[in-house]
Amino acid sequence: RVWHTDTWAVLHDIIDPVSGSGCNAMAFTPDGKSFIRVLDRSPQVGGDTLVIYDTSTWLPIWGMRTVPFYTYTVAISPDAQFIAVGGEVRNPRVWPFKTPVPTFGNPPLANTTLIAIVDLNKRSIIRTMKDVGVINEFARLAWSPDGRQITNAGGEGLQIFDAQSGQILVNVAATTGTAATSLRYSPNGKYLFEGVEHDKKGGWGKIWDGQHRKLLQEIKENVSSIAVSKDGRYLATGVDDKTIIWQLK
Repeated sequence: RVWHTDTWAVLHDIIDPVSGSGCNAMAFTPDGKSFIRVLDRSPQVGGDTLVIYDTSTWLPIWGMRTVPFYTYTVAISPDAQFIAVGGEVRNPRVWPFKTPVPTFGNPPLANTTLIAIVDLNKRSIIRTMKDVGVINEFARLAWSPDGRQITNAGGEGLQIFDAQSGQILVNVAATTGTAATSLRYSPNGKYLFEGVEHDKKGGWGKIWDGQHRKLLQEIKENVSSIAVSKDGRYLATGVDDKTIIWQLK
């Protein structure tokens, strides 16, 4: 569902024509011209798992079916030229379905976690990063404002990759019982915000420098969601039954 932000009236509803599927992630491109959805599709049903819409009409411009690469999270480059899609390849030794034919490769494929870089102009996957830690329905991706880094926070901690080469720059193990729930860069790239929930309310929020080298502040509560104002002055954290607004220096 899409709303007008001036009146909060409903602008448009996007109804998935394929039953038994769900939306795992969504995002607008920085220029506001495109809207992107990452979908959960069973191998037994058809339909694209990555769909790009024109925000002037809310009609699909194009899409891509990636099964047996199952997609969970998405991040968009600052120049709106590329999409990073995170997920996992889960593939049986023998593909048991007549249709759809898998388009991400021919079985059998090795099971692996994956970040795929999609070129929005070429409308194709141009690069992949394999074995990138756990990427499941709890994982989050964030693309740094300078376009140089892609960060993954998931079930096995946090990893930062060079967006061009795929080289891993930072690799931090997760704390037992935690699940990453939110990940954001400040608009100027000065800060990286990380939120984690714990099954016994031992979660936290952390404010790092943009390279994840120095911990600047820790929020000792279950941080389930994070938002940053466009001017970079304020941070909002969703904590249990309340929202807290922080002023950033």
